[in-house]
Amino acid sequence: LAALAHEVRTQIHERSKVNAACYDAPEFLHNLVESVRSTSRSWQSGLDPDRWVYYFIRSIDEEPRIAERLDKTIEHVFRDRVPFAVLNAEGSTPFQRALFATYFNAYMSTYLAILNGADPLPVPTMSWLKNVMKDIPRAEATVSETTSRFSIYDRTSPEKARRS
Repeated sequence: LAALAHEVRTQIHERSKVNAACYDAPEFLHNLVESVRSTSRSWQSGLDPDRWVYYFIRSIDEEPRIAERLDKTIEHVFRDRVPFAVLNAEGSTPFQRALFATYFNAYMSTYLAILNGADPLPVPTMSWLKNVMKDIPRAEATVSETTSRFSIYDRTSPEKARRS
């Protein structure tokens, strides 16, 4: 689901014009939960509203131990503490579930843009920035003799690999 999460993040950036971040489970457990818990305490005290909505993309394709850890994290860190949503990818095969989630998130990011009063199609800042950068010359791609000598590796013959 990491590639799908990356796609969702880029859809939200480009279509919705909203900041987004994505984390892979279980790694996010080490990096995110402390800040979420701290922020949720401030938010519940009325001191510092949490401006993030946490969004979990779930699938039956998850590794069982990671799925259980996510369930516990949602229950103990997120539920009733901070705004969050869960998308359960639907379909009979992993491919169908990936397509379901991809299409759902395309619609969701477009709807989010509309809710925020943004047009999901144009990307004026990126178009402007590309125009600014168009005069920066590209470096020519060259392959040095040393690089090309070692670019072919024959696993069946270490002698051939050393000589090529």
